[in-house]
Amino acid sequence: MASKDCLAGWVCLWEHADYKGRRLQWSAKGTKQLGDWDFRDKASSGCVARIQGGVLAYDARTGLPDPYMALGAGYCYNFSTADYPTGGTFNDKVDYIEM
Repeated sequence: MASKDCLAGWVCLWEHADYKGRRLQWSAKGTKQLGDWDFRDKASSGCVARIQGGVLAYDARTGLPDPYMALGAGYCYNFSTADYPTGGTFNDKVDYIEM
């Protein structure tokens, strides 16, 4: 699998930073709780293969605002190089997405 495997109209998340490993994908709008697919804190890369409508990828925090990363339409992201607001990266931190 690779980033090109995320077909037009879909949002895809992969287990590994090189767009490999287990992949989840969605086309319908809404909030997707990654724990429903045993994928919470496991995403390391993602693609938004849509012309319009980006995605917000959140790290759920108890008693604090949920840090998020904005994923723009038409782009792919390596979460292991994406800055996390309090230091480090977003690798293996995404708990849910809004699309």
